[in-house]
Amino acid sequence: ECWAECHRRSGPCRWCGTGKCCRGKWNGGEGGCLPTEGGDDKHVCVPGLLNEGHNCWDACSHQSGLCSWCGTGKCCRKDWNGGENGCAPSEGGENAHVCTAGLATVVPTASPPGAPTGHSTLPPGEMAAPGNGVPPGFLRFKGR
Repeated sequence: ECWAECHRRSGPCRWCGTGKCCRGKWNGGEGGCLPTEGGDDKHVCVPGLLNEGHNCWDACSHQSGLCSWCGTGKCCRKDWNGGENGCAPSEGGENAHVCTAGLATVVPTASPPGAPTGHSTLPPGEMAAPGNGVPPGFLRFKGR
């Protein structure tokens, strides 16, 4: 339980390391917690990035991308196959696959016919809103 140690607040908390303190369905999700994260009847630490900077190739079954050994992070190697499985070419270790938090990414969604295409110009972590430089059919997600 992390509620007291995290000063009775949901979300990122030093006591949880790189994770966050969450309770499932608490206030519909708050402080960066999803309603599906955390304990059923108490706040518990939800893992964030694990094993940051450590070689993950074997632990992640020789696969780039999301891997539970990296927690909410990804197992990436710079310029590996030009970037694959959610890893950008600039992410990861120079000479090995390592756990990394990842970069902010733009994920295309279905666009209405005739809608402009392209990528968001939002700073990392800023939410998409009308008039905020995000073409219709695109959403901005903060990579973790």
